[in-house]
Amino acid sequence: MKYKLKNILISLPHDSIQFIACVLIILGMYFSRALMSIGMMTLIGAALLNIGLLTHLKELFKKPHLLLTTGYFLLNVLSFFWSENISYFDERIRIILPFLILPFSFLSINRWEMKWYDLLLLLFILANLLGISWSLYQYIQQKESYDIAYSYSKLIPTPFKNDHIRFSLSVVMSICFCVDLFLKYKKSFVRILLLFIVCIDILYIHILSAKTGIVAFYLVALIGAIQLFFFYEI
Repeated sequence: MKYKLKNILISLPHDSIQFIACVLIILGMYFSRALMSIGMMTLIGAALLNIGLLTHLKELFKKPHLLLTTGYFLLNVLSFFWSENISYFDERIRIILPFLILPFSFLSINRWEMKWYDLLLLLFILANLLGISWSLYQYIQQKESYDIAYSYSKLIPTPFKNDHIRFSLSVVMSICFCVDLFLKYKKSFVRILLLFIVCIDILYIHILSAKTGIVAFYLVALIGAIQLFFFYEI
């Protein structure tokens, strides 16, 4: 029985399952919480139904950055002892539950071919671009109203359930991913397209005017400029 179970675990297409799970998580961030939940559960399931489960658990305790991520969840759990709003506490715990489980799940992912990672980056960039298009469409439909609302710190609608901070940070991440692909691929058409997307991202992040995203963008731009100057040949 043990031998058969081992063969089943080995025969599972873990790489494909984990890749699909990551695709669902990325799409779910922008379009559907249900998709994101399905992706997370699929990724966790692939990590648990793995012949190297015990090895990965041991490796987890050798990775300080992953333990710190898990520690964020545990720190919030400890806040229960001085929390007066139990319903809000329950909601927050459900939201940050991935910080407990996903670090281990990502550790369990095998090393893919680089093109798989590039496809995920491209998917994120395209999903983000669609999110920006939707947000700008909402803005154009009622431009005068939103321009007035800016005076009262009310920003235009965004994906992520109007979480302007998270979406603005995702735009900054999209810029980073575009730069990474720009440096990796030398074809002129690809580079021009990536630069065009970067210009859209930069323009949008200033239209959105979420302070966190703008500060993050200029910090990343400063660090990126230093790295490009010293380490890369364009």
